[in-house]
Parts: sequence; C-alpha cells; structure tokens
Amino acid sequence: MLKRKHDKIINIMQLRFFCQVALRGSVSRAADDLFRTQSAITRAIRDLEAALNVTLFERHYSGMVPTEYGKCILPRARRAIDDLQAIPALLQKHHTRSSGPLADAGWLFNTRRLAIFIQLYHVNHTQTVAQQLGITQPAVSAALKVLEKGADSALFRRTPEGVRPTPAAELLYPR
Repeated sequence: MLKRKHDKIINIMQLRFFCQVALRGSVSRAADDLFRTQSAITRAIRDLEAALNVTLFERHYSGMVPTEYGKCILPRARRAIDDLQAIPALLQKHHTRSSGPLADAGWLFNTRRLAIFIQLYHVNHTQTVAQQLGITQPAVSAALKVLEKGADSALFRRTPEGVRPTPAAELLYPR
C-alpha cells in the first residue's frame, strides 16, 4: 500500500475503530473497549469517512447507527479485523518456544508495519524495501523488530542472499 500525495489511505486502526463503534453503538463505549480517547475514535471515523467519501454512521443523541454504506463495508472490515486478531492464536498453535501465551494482536494493527512485512516477504532485502516505501533501512528494521516481538518469533532469517521468511512468517503472510 504505497501512499501517493493525492491518495487517501485507509488505516487498519480506522477499520478497527469503525467495527467497534458499529458493535457498541457509541464512540464512548468503543473508546472504553479500545482504551482510546473518544476524540481519537471520532477523528479516526471522520478520516475513514473522508478517505471513502461516504458517511458511515448516522449520528444520534443516543449513539451511532451504521448507514447503508456502513452496513455494506462492515462485514469486510470485520473479516479483516478478525483475520488479524486470529494471528496470535495461529502463531501460538505452531509455536516452538514455551514463553507463555502471545499478547493480543495490537502489534499487527499498523498499516506501515504490514506493508513492510509484505514487501520484505517478496523482495527479501531490507534496503530495497526501504527505498520502495520511501523510508530508511533502520525504519524497516525497527518495524520488523516490533513484529517479531509481537510474534515472539523470528520472521525472517538473515542469509548472504538477503532475508528469507521463516515458518512463522509463512503463517502471517496473507493468502
């Protein structure tokens, strides 16, 4: 997901917030569930609506109800969020270390991190990924470190030919 200056990109956290507001019917309850401020949830919903150029919720004094557009988008957004939230359990099932249960999927809810992972999976070279995404090689390494910490596994092994996906990376890679 490369972002050009004139494009609006949908952020995974926006989808997560959208799903939670739709489920709970209010920004305040969604904010409580997600340990975020109401203003952060409201801003994310507003930005998502701007990116899609549609209104996703009818706003009422008693809460928020998805519009027809919101109802149309909701199943796919939920599926994307559910897929990400299932990854820790999938990794735990195939995990060789015994360091206890993996944390929640919060480490996966970052569009840039996931873009780096996918590019690195295909390109196998951190510097090339950095150039393609317009970031520095240390930024690629930092993102990979966060992902590997969340997965509690190495996702790539370093070789003279570049980095190669590990079995844990194969589990994470979208099919």
